[in-house]
Amino acid sequence: MPEDQWSTRNSWLNQLSSELFRRANGHIRNAAFEATADDTLSVCGDADSYYGVQIALLVVQHCRRNACPFRSVHLALSVGDGLLEIVIPDQQQTVITKVEQQYISA
Repeated sequence: MPEDQWSTRNSWLNQLSSELFRRANGHIRNAAFEATADDTLSVCGDADSYYGVQIALLVVQHCRRNACPFRSVHLALSVGDGLLEIVIPDQQQTVITKVEQQYISA
């Protein structure tokens, strides 16, 4: 990867992580960011509620307006006992790809 492309991606990731931590104000925990070889960004973490998921979506969509170097963003957040996965493609159309409930037996 050319240095200028790496620098652009790194700056954008720094902006996204800063905005997420600032705006989520504790509603998102354990956030991890991983760029894949196919220009997809994976963002994983734990949301305390669906309000936290909404904040994460707004932050990603806001940051994508600023020359996003990734083809798509894959957001995977655990909420309670479930996992919510959302793919935000380059066209900025949000698509929910999977909602999975995991039940814990007592």
